[in-house]
Amino acid sequence: MSHAVWLLDAFFSLSTGRTMPFVRKGCIKNRNLNSFGIMYIKVWTMEYIDMTKEQLMDELVKMRQRVSVFEQTEKDLKKREARFRIQFRSMPTPTFIWRISGDKLILADINDAAVSFTKGEIDNLIDLIGVEASRFYRGMPDYLNDMDRCLAEKITVINEYPYSLRTTGEKKHVFIKHVFVEPDTVMVQMEDITLQKQEQEHLKYISVHDSLTGLYNRLYADTEVDRLRDSRRYPISVIVFDVDGLKTVNDSEGHAAGDQLILDTAEVLRKSFRPEDMVARTGGDEFMVVLPFVDEVTLEGVLSRFKKSLERCNTASNRPLSISFGTATAVSGEMLNDSIRQADMLMYQNKAQKKVERL
Repeated sequence: MSHAVWLLDAFFSLSTGRTMPFVRKGCIKNRNLNSFGIMYIKVWTMEYIDMTKEQLMDELVKMRQRVSVFEQTEKDLKKREARFRIQFRSMPTPTFIWRISGDKLILADINDAAVSFTKGEIDNLIDLIGVEASRFYRGMPDYLNDMDRCLAEKITVINEYPYSLRTTGEKKHVFIKHVFVEPDTVMVQMEDITLQKQEQEHLKYISVHDSLTGLYNRLYADTEVDRLRDSRRYPISVIVFDVDGLKTVNDSEGHAAGDQLILDTAEVLRKSFRPEDMVARTGGDEFMVVLPFVDEVTLEGVLSRFKKSLERCNTASNRPLSISFGTATAVSGEMLNDSIRQADMLMYQNKAQKKVERL
């Protein structure tokens, strides 16, 4: 007797690349691909079998057993995928899944941390899935280059980038890791390292700036002089300043009053020189300014500007500010240190002359 029966006969997993031992001939009727790259295929076969009723019943029992196995396997896969998706969505690290589709790289998935990281740039995940990388990262070619390199070389690419949120304009610094996942996927993980960067910048700032005035400190001044010595920015003029009467003010009025003298001096110097000039506090009451490409003639005009700035400060202040100074100009690197010593010596001479004049 001939009976036509439909038999559910196979299960195939592209994640392992192998068929189960009970696979026979068949044709694909249904294909399912989840977002994590696991493809499972149900295969139905139609066979014409000549057998007795008992044989048919026995075959149907076996078929039912196979169907039960397939159904359980599919349930297990769905449960495992659901658990994986929950884990993926709840990961604390902002994560994007990019996959090749045709000749384009599109966004396949994104977790909740990534949505939170963008602070409103991503409103609707459903609309976002499928967007092209070139559109998502518009104006950010370095991001795209790292992703292309990850795909082309099948490697993990790590980099750090500044990042500005389009919604708020907030400036961030991010650590980005591009991880290649076979066969055509890039997993992008981002870490906000803004606070670490800010801390690094702060430590760098305080290492080269005076804590009271915000001007460069002695360490930076010495380093800059060493750098300029071998430069081609000559002639270089140097001015050494000293605040007159600081010790007297500290002793009679307290250190707060003395600090105000220092701050007033720093403000006068800021207003008197160019951004490219190095203005530094090199000691308790001493300052130094280094002026690249300034010869002796130009230096006279610079000093005139400084004196006018000092005069304006004293007009607006209840405590007149007196500053002694000395100058020198170097035309080569061999002369720079000598010029600094000469300016320092002339500053002390100017200071001594003022004391004599007050007698």
